[in-house]
Amino acid sequence: MVIKNYMNTNKFLILFSSIFGFVGIVMLVGGFLMYQNTAVFVATAVHTQGTVVDISRVWSSSSSGGSYVYRPIIEFKTKEGADGKFESTNGRNPSPFAKGDVVEILYDPQNPDKAEIDSFGELWVGNLILPGLGIIFFGVALGIWIFMWRSKKIKSWLKSQGQLVQATFVRVEENRSVNMAGRSPWRVVGVWKDSSSGIEYEYKSEDIWTTMPPTVPPAATLPVYIDPQNPKRHVMDMSGW
Repeated sequence: MVIKNYMNTNKFLILFSSIFGFVGIVMLVGGFLMYQNTAVFVATAVHTQGTVVDISRVWSSSSSGGSYVYRPIIEFKTKEGADGKFESTNGRNPSPFAKGDVVEILYDPQNPDKAEIDSFGELWVGNLILPGLGIIFFGVALGIWIFMWRSKKIKSWLKSQGQLVQATFVRVEENRSVNMAGRSPWRVVGVWKDSSSGIEYEYKSEDIWTTMPPTVPPAATLPVYIDPQNPKRHVMDMSGW
């Protein structure tokens, strides 16, 4: 029985987790650079007060379609008496600001138009979103890697210390409990009867990611390694497929 060019769950998980891990690392690096830029700005900026002179209405796109957000436009004077004006990069709906509000701000003495409202929400919350997503993405990848490592150890132990039995082929089924992009993998199912106890056990292969279901001869036997102490614990040997 030979199944050519199939992708089993391990190969799929390696690809999936590698993409998630890479994206997570990129997000973490990007978040660190954003934090560093903000930290340098805060350390070198000059503190003063400004006045909200207008509210800008801006469309913000999102997965649900988007909505309008409102950004305060603030005027201030530098320490040298020069006029400065900027629009906040953070938009909200509803706006927490109104015309005439006096707010604490920070501005770059070398470039007064580069300014931000001096508050945790305005300065730092945006910097937390990207690394937060990076932690989630990398955490998912790490969880998959740990799962794969544990599974590999169990399979290795079963193949070296387990009992080899020959299960009788029963069917090929679609594993509908797994679905990626509208597709589910296939798996081969066989049964083996323990002659000493008379109990019949059902064994399933790893998931097989092929477009068409694998073809298995009706009378085929399937090599399965089982734990003698717990026959339900098993791994079907697919090395020859």
